[in-house]
Amino acid sequence: ACSGDLLLGALAACSQLTAQAVAESFGVDADVEVEASGDLDLRGTMGVDDEAPVGFKDLRLDVAVDGDVDE
Repeated sequence: ACSGDLLLGALAACSQLTAQAVAESFGVDADVEVEASGDLDLRGTMGVDDEAPVGFKDLRLDVAVDGDVDE
């Protein structure tokens, strides 16, 4: 795994654990799943293209909550 993969994994794990803890603190029985993704141009990060940006341009979290909850 590259550093970008590790960053996305850590972001997803932190978000999921936080959401799960908040649900439990409110007494809500729910499963929370989080998927993180992002846009990264490796040409800039690897120094191949001086015009390409370094690092992630965008990050996204897709959160799914399953359980007896209302919107």
